[in-house]
Amino acid sequence: MTVEGVVAAEVSYDDKRVDVQFRPNAVTPEALVKAIDDIGFQASVMTREAAES
Repeated sequence: MTVEGVVAAEVSYDDKRVDVQFRPNAVTPEALVKAIDDIGFQASVMTREAAES
């Protein structure tokens, strides 16, 4: 799957998590969630602060 604006993605199957680096002027977090949902996975936006706690 390719989403314009995504710079990098790191997947952790053990943690059931993906960290995505993206260009905010090219794609929104909501569009990323939709793209992931569209291929059959559940996704939600997690802020950096929540991820680090």
